[in-house]
Amino acid sequence: MSKAEMNESARSANRYLEESRMGDSHQTLKNARDIFLKILGAQRAQQPPPQARDLCYTYNKLRYTCQQLSQLNYDASDRMAMIDRAAEYGKHAVQCAVDSRNVHREAQMRFYHACVSAQRIQLKAEEQCLQVPTELERENARRALEEAWVTLQSIQDLDGRPYERMNARSLSQLLIRS
Repeated sequence: MSKAEMNESARSANRYLEESRMGDSHQTLKNARDIFLKILGAQRAQQPPPQARDLCYTYNKLRYTCQQLSQLNYDASDRMAMIDRAAEYGKHAVQCAVDSRNVHREAQMRFYHACVSAQRIQLKAEEQCLQVPTELERENARRALEEAWVTLQSIQDLDGRPYERMNARSLSQLLIRS
């Protein structure tokens, strides 16, 4: 896949993400995920290797898409598998952000990853068939979210309103008990 084809595919996947906010979200999110997975495969095969920021973008899109899918799947094990994938993609996005040496990108990726951890805690607390989250898991997730939030707030000229909402939602997810 050429760079131009990857860019066009990313635009197509982003259109699916937009559509998912307006209606038939399950299938459109799956379509977006499948396209981003193809882009990731092409990036991994690319010679010379892609820049870390490009990989970060793709991993973060996969993190977001899987995180959204985890809220739509009805079976608890499917939801958990999807949030685990979101966490894995988030971890890769953080590493790529570190590799890109962009502290703002790194702060954002760490924050997103912490939000996924909070959602994972909520899912485990809500679903009786899953192992209940321990207090240590909750505390570690809370601490990671708090640290990521403080770092994100230190970025000048960043519109923090969307992040404030995400932070509040993530903190509330950590309070849910089974």
